[in-house]
Amino acid sequence: MKHLLWVILFVAALTAIWSAGLPVLAVLLAVLCGLAGLLYFIAGAARAGDGRTEQEREGYERFLKDIPPPPG
Repeated sequence: MKHLLWVILFVAALTAIWSAGLPVLAVLLAVLCGLAGLLYFIAGAARAGDGRTEQEREGYERFLKDIPPPPG
């Protein structure tokens, strides 16, 4: 719901800029904000990871470091 409010405000701002006689600025702003939003969602998906916290990941890595290598 929070994102919908931001989209509504953004569209209202673009409409105000366009109606003020600055269509180039409105298009530039739409493109830049669209790219920023796309990068935000891509970074959010990459940041999500596997659902474990940083402490859980560190504990697992520490556990793996303590395991002796297999006899070979």
